Amino acid sequence: MGRPVTSAIPIPCLNQTVLADLRALSKARGRDFVSELSGTFFGVLPERIGAISTAAVTGDARAFSDAAHKLKGGAACIGGDRLAALCGRLEAIGDAGSLDDADTLIEELRRETEDLRQALTHQGAGLGGQR
Repeated sequence: MGRPVTSAIPIPCLNQTVLADLRALSKARGRDFVSELSGTFFGVLPERIGAISTAAVTGDARAFSDAAHKLKGGAACIGGDRLAALCGRLEAIGDAGSLDDADTLIEELRRETEDLRQALTHQGAGLGGQR
């Protein structure tokens, strides 16, 4: 199967609506959900990327898809729409059983996670001490 079709519409790195909703929830509950969720996300990120990389090396398309799916959910929860979309592409190639483009997409994944980290930091969102 070929590469999944992607939209020509640019996706923002950070969904401002999700960030605003998390901030409103934080204010209402007296907890910093942005820092908590982003800290958890970035805390497990090396493990998630490691699982994706290992699955690519071993040719385990199912594990590749599963790991990408988990990362996609976490990214969406903190407003990382562009990262979530990329993880969706990774999940789709795993589901298709073809890991031909995996290395290129994993490098893109690494760049995108750093872009998200920087976007959250720029927005004043704490990362729970994660780096």
